[in-house]
Parts: sequence; structure tokens; C-alpha cells
Amino acid sequence: MKHKKLGNENEKCGNEISKYLGEFTDKELEKHFFSSQVLGGLKYLEHIFLSIGIIFLLFIIPDFIIIKNNFKLVLVLINRLAFFIITMVLYYLIKKGKDNYRYPYLITLEEILISIELLLIMRIYGNTDFLIQAFGIVIIILCIYIIPNRWIFMLISSSLLSIVFFALTLNYISPENSIKYVISLIYIFLAIILCSISSYKINYYKRTQFLINTELRQLSVTDALTGIYNRLKFNEELNKWIKYCSKYRMDLSLVLFDLDNFKEINDTYGHLAGDRILVEMTEIVKKNIRDTDIFARWGGEEFFILFPNTNKNKAFEIIKRIREKIVNHVFDGIGKVTCSFGIVTLTGNESMYELLERADKMLYMAKEAGKNTIMG
Repeated sequence: MKHKKLGNENEKCGNEISKYLGEFTDKELEKHFFSSQVLGGLKYLEHIFLSIGIIFLLFIIPDFIIIKNNFKLVLVLINRLAFFIITMVLYYLIKKGKDNYRYPYLITLEEILISIELLLIMRIYGNTDFLIQAFGIVIIILCIYIIPNRWIFMLISSSLLSIVFFALTLNYISPENSIKYVISLIYIFLAIILCSISSYKINYYKRTQFLINTELRQLSVTDALTGIYNRLKFNEELNKWIKYCSKYRMDLSLVLFDLDNFKEINDTYGHLAGDRILVEMTEIVKKNIRDTDIFARWGGEEFFILFPNTNKNKAFEIIKRIREKIVNHVFDGIGKVTCSFGIVTLTGNESMYELLERADKMLYMAKEAGKNTIMG
């Protein structure tokens, strides 16, 4: 169970978020963040792609009315049909895709296609008022920054669109329109700067909140001292695995154990020393169980280990190894300690409380048998 501890919020964000890209420096964390963002707005993205494709295709109707040159009309029709087909392919990839982290590339590709589409149409129309074309570019830039995407991709898409637009229109700008050209250039790049600053701040804020919420979720299921699952989370996992293993007739073993004579240790060495023992013992157990096993602190010095798809014999082998590791370990400032273990395996339609009660009885028997013992 891995998680990163939050310290000072500003320091945390400064360490985790790149000041140049506005993204997490940890690529896995960035993938996790973006996946959570995309999953929340997946239907929204699907509908955007579908709507854009249909709307641009429907513009064929005014094209028929406005364009009188048959050659230009054919070029526009080919352009719109090609754009519609590509957009529907991208729509299908988003709808069926499983790798959420590739969505920024699909979204950016769609934005580039829209930009190319509009620039080509503007070029074919030719005689449209320059300011109207510039306003259209501003609208596209605003849309680029509204649609969820990586901040750097937004900046690149909007900048390239603007540069290509001004490069294409420069050739046919008349002297009387030169002032409009300069003013449009200034306003469009101001729009990019303002949108980029606003988008960067929003991205930074979202990632800050993501870190905080991740930490809060982690704290809600984690024991503060040992860093393993707490009682609430363990109950949730145990109940889930009991239902699953009962349904599919799989083995499920449960181990309840605690430290022997822990009260005397606390009374002799103090509670801080007792806490150090719990932390050291937790690390020993974690190193000797499998990734699929579930380890939790029940309370005080009592711990549970849940072994999915594991029979009692296999669970006993693992616990025997753990017991030996604990016995042979010298705890800092204390010396050697021992633990007692109770092992049970799920039977029939046994409930969670019945299984826990049997584990508790096994632990009690281990204590009665002289401690430092495994009973099951």
C-alpha cells in the first residue's frame, strides 16, 4: 500500500508540479491524475467529438448556397467529408479506448484538424472579411482552452493555429486592411496569453486539490502509526473477499495476531518504545507477505492478515516464517519480542463476524498455550 505523505501544501506542489509545464513531475502520478479527469468527463468528450463532426458536415448546406464556383465547392465538400470521417474515427477511439493517457493526443489531433479545416475553408472562400476570420480564430482558441487537455498541448495548438492563420492571410491582405491585420494579431495573441495564464493556474489548482484529496482518501483507510490498512478498510476488504470466495468456492485464510506481553513493554520502556516496536514489526511482516495479501492493524497491538485464494496449510507456512523472523529480530532499545497467531479458513456460507470470532478464539488458544505460538 504505497502513498506519498503531504507536508506543507505549497512545498508539496512546488516539488511535485513542474513550473514550466504545469504537470506532475512524476509521470505515473500525472497519468493517474489525467485518467481521473478524463473518466469524469468521458461522455462530455464523446459528445464534443460527435457534435463537432456532425456540425462541420452540416455546413455543406450553406456552402452550396454561398459558393458559386463548382471547383471550389468540390474542394470544400471533400474537405468536410474527410474531416467528418477522421472525427468519427477519433470519436470511436475515445469511446472504446482503455488507455486514458492517450486522450490528450487524440484531443490535440482533433483540434489541429479543426484548425486545418477552418484555414482551408477560409482560403477557399478567399473574399470573406478578414476581421470575421480573425474572430473565428479567437473562438477556436477559446474552445481549445475549454476542452480538457494537457496545458502544453493547448498552448502549442493555439499558437500554431494563430501563426499559420497570419502566415496564410499575409499574402492577400490589402494596404487598407493592414491596420486590421496588426490589430487582429495583437488581440489574438493577447487571447492566447490570457487563456494560457488562466489555464495554467486552473491546472495547478486542480493538481493541488488532487494531491490533497488523494492524501485524505489515503488517511481515511490507513493506520496513522504503521501506514498499513486500518480497521475500517480491513472490514471492507474482508467482506468483499468473503463474498467473492464464497461465490467462486475459493480458499480464504485469515490470521489474527498480536504482540505478547505488550502492556509490560509499554509499562517498562514507555509508549514511544512500544510504538517503535509496532512499526518495526509491521515492516517485518510486510516484507514476508505477498502483494495480494491484505495487512491491517485492528487496534492496539492486534493485527490481521488476509490471504486470498490461500488454504490453511499455505497460510501456516507463511505465518511460521513470519514468526521466526520476529523472534530472531532485535528491536531497537528493547531486545527480542514474540507474537501469538490464530489462523482460520473460510468455511461454507460463514459470515464476516463468524470468521472473525473464530480467529479471535484461535488467538486466545495460542495465548493459553504459552504464547509465541501458532494455532489453527
